[in-house]
Amino acid sequence: MKPFSSALKSDILVSNRGDFKTMMNNAMLAVLVILSFVFVGFAIGQKLFWLAGLLFLSGFALMSVGLRRKRKRDAVHAD
Repeated sequence: MKPFSSALKSDILVSNRGDFKTMMNNAMLAVLVILSFVFVGFAIGQKLFWLAGLLFLSGFALMSVGLRRKRKRDAVHAD
C-alpha cells in the first residue's frame, strides 16, 4: 500500500504550482517597483523631471498593488 494515492500527489503538485506562480508574480511586481525607482534617478540625471514624477508615482502605485495583494492573501489565510 502506498502512503499517498496518485490523486493526492497530483493535488499537491497543482497546489505547489499555484504557489510558485503567485511567488513569481510577486517577484515580478517587486522588480517593477524597484526598476521604476531606479529609472527615477535616471530621469533626474537626464533632467526629465516630468518623467521622474511619472515614474515616482507609478512606483508607489505598483507598491500599493503589492501591499493590497498581501493584505488580501493574509486575510484569506487568517480564517
